[in-house]
Amino acid sequence: MKAHAHRWRGLSIGGAALFVGLGVLVFVVGLLPGDSSLYDEVMAHRTPDIITFFTWVNVFGSWKGLLPAALLSSSSRPRRGSAGGWW
Repeated sequence: MKAHAHRWRGLSIGGAALFVGLGVLVFVVGLLPGDSSLYDEVMAHRTPDIITFFTWVNVFGSWKGLLPAALLSSSSRPRRGSAGGWW
C-alpha cells in the first residue's frame, strides 16, 4: 500500500478504537464527569435560539435525518467501473 493509505488506515482504526473505548467507558462508569454540570449550565442559560438549534440537532440525529442523508450519500457516489474512485 502507499504511504497515504497506511496513514488513513491508521487514523481510521485509531478513531474507531477511541470511539469504542469511550462507549465502553460510558457504559461501565455511567455519565462522565462534567456531563451533568454542562447540561445544567446549558439549560440554565437557554434562549429561543438554543432551543431551535437543539431541536434541529435532535431531528437530524434521529432516523428522520440520518436515513435521507444516508440515501443521498449512497446515491451520489460514483458507480464501480467509472473513471476515478471514491478516493
